[in-house]
Amino acid sequence: MVFPNGIAAFAVFFSLSSFALAYQDPSLESKDAAEAVRVSKEAIGNTPNDYILVDQDGKTFRLSDYKGKPLVVSFIYTDCESACSTITMNLDKAFRKAGDDFGAKFSALTVGFDTPRDTPFAMKKHGKRFGVDFSRWKFASADEKTVQSMTREFGFTYVKISSGFSHSNMASVLDSNGGIYAQIYVTELTSDEALKPVYAAAVPGASAPAKRKDASGIKDMLRALCYTYDPKTGVYRFDYLMLFPIVTGLVAQGAIIFVIVYLFRQSRRMGKAPLE
Repeated sequence: MVFPNGIAAFAVFFSLSSFALAYQDPSLESKDAAEAVRVSKEAIGNTPNDYILVDQDGKTFRLSDYKGKPLVVSFIYTDCESACSTITMNLDKAFRKAGDDFGAKFSALTVGFDTPRDTPFAMKKHGKRFGVDFSRWKFASADEKTVQSMTREFGFTYVKISSGFSHSNMASVLDSNGGIYAQIYVTELTSDEALKPVYAAAVPGASAPAKRKDASGIKDMLRALCYTYDPKTGVYRFDYLMLFPIVTGLVAQGAIIFVIVYLFRQSRRMGKAPLE
């Protein structure tokens, strides 16, 4: 079957246009999110250093003070208008569901990573918005060097952008020995799903599972790629539009291959045609 040159030209135009569209900002953000999930998974099994932090009341403490029972660690910045509040809100729901186990069997720590602004006063104000019990859940500050080292060891990524920060939407579960047992992506998890690894880490002798690529990793990847924040409900929801650049990119690549093969075959046919 022979296609007119006009159709071939249109196919080239469509392929290049689709390819460009597919790799605009949304897919770049998706790649960043996918990389953030990979980095967080790689941190499982690490034992972070014994960092010195300052709590919401201005008192210093060490990360090692929490050894002996699991600890849920999250990172936020107080000027965040969406994701950070969702993370804190969903963790608060899970901790309230745990009842007296929260404090008795595990504790929580939230660290501000925007060092100039996340002062003890700002962190306390953030915690008070959710009515948290600071005896069981500290909201801490630290100097820039400590924050950079700590977030790197925990597998938490953040990048400064014009509107604030682009960052991982996650929390880390430390076991009783202070090792990272699991990473949880708390923007759309139920309370039961969030608490499951916390209770697993509380089992005597529990240690981080072996690192492997499995279905759960793919699921976390999709959560990072295809969920967007809904300011009306305050939660993250699946965004089918995020799939568009991915699908379009695949279609574009297929079209480019088709056009290249078609033009190659046409050139060969023209080369074999007898001269008149």
